Amino acid sequence: YQRRVRGLFRKMGFRGLPDKLDRANSTTFYVFLNGIFYAVFYFVARLIHENGSTSAYDAKIKLLKELEAGYLYWSIFLFAVTLSFVNAWALGRRKAACVDNPDQYVFTPVGNKEAPFIVLEESGPQGQFNRAQRAAQNFIEYGALLLALIITSGFVFPFPVFVVTVMIAVGRVLYSLGYTSGTKSRLTVFLLGHVFPLNILSGLCLFIAVQTVTAFKQ
Repeated sequence: YQRRVRGLFRKMGFRGLPDKLDRANSTTFYVFLNGIFYAVFYFVARLIHENGSTSAYDAKIKLLKELEAGYLYWSIFLFAVTLSFVNAWALGRRKAACVDNPDQYVFTPVGNKEAPFIVLEESGPQGQFNRAQRAAQNFIEYGALLLALIITSGFVFPFPVFVVTVMIAVGRVLYSLGYTSGTKSRLTVFLLGHVFPLNILSGLCLFIAVQTVTAFKQ
């Protein structure tokens, strides 16, 4: 028992937190990655437009241009970019602070600046609850953006957006189940059920925004 305790504290750094967080990256890395995603999924949106009901898509884009609604799509895409940067900034600070998921905050006991930091319980039913709650909160954090993207992009691309929404629904359920069992169990499903669908919707929104500016000019 004593060897296990000593081994545990050798792995821990300042006031009980790890010395290094391997799974986190810098803000610059996440901003660069998001930029790649936007470029790639804008191209995916072009493919959807060219290989789907193109005439129906174009008719709706033309209507949006006539209504000068392109600014709405640019606004929503700008909101998506802003949310991406805010999250990238927080993730960069997570790496610097050596605070791993599911912890979102670090607390200090009142009046004792030398005591170990207070973080979330990770084991047993309490740990499962903390991770399940974090999965639910993560969905809520993206809910407003997802709903805006689904409604606006779905006006032009109804069936593709429906397919993406099914991906989100299934992915989020699996993400919650996986996160509850352990932090590492969520990563693959998070990519397939959140990152990719969110960026597909963002790509569609950006495509519509660009088309309302460049398409149908006389």
